[in-house]
Amino acid sequence: MSITLLENHSQVIGYMNQVYLSCTPPDQKLFREQAYVNEGDLFRNNSHHESRKYKKNEQKTRRRLLWALKKRHREPIAKKLLDVGREHKMRIENLKKDGYQVTGYLRKSSGKGDASMRLRLLDLMVDRLIKDSSMDMVFASYSSSSKQPFTDHDRTDPLRAPKTLGSTQGAI
Repeated sequence: MSITLLENHSQVIGYMNQVYLSCTPPDQKLFREQAYVNEGDLFRNNSHHESRKYKKNEQKTRRRLLWALKKRHREPIAKKLLDVGREHKMRIENLKKDGYQVTGYLRKSSGKGDASMRLRLLDLMVDRLIKDSSMDMVFASYSSSSKQPFTDHDRTDPLRAPKTLGSTQGAI
């Protein structure tokens, strides 16, 4: 299976996080050690592995160890990541067949961006929620903080996102 079959950015990130580890894995039989060389040093914040310096043509190169999942174990991980979205949608479809009405909610954080950009981003979020999760109805918060109590969302800015049935106050 090729990594090109992964459908979106989050699937690729999930795959990479399961295949490549910067710390010693619990089951070392599934992984192999390999040297990782990068001038930008991606593991700067994860410094529990000591970097090693090697001289090559009088130039020092820093290397870190990276644990890579052996190739024969990678295909099941990619398949599992591909199936997550399908299984999620199938569970929702089964709920709908059982007579449940599925309601979606999404929230856009407060920000300094202009209103047209904010509405466009909300519109994309609504489209993804409807497409990926088969929602019957969607409510959206135009501008709210996750720290705010849910009942206080959209009291100061009652703008309605496109393709929704209203804001948080309409959902309550």
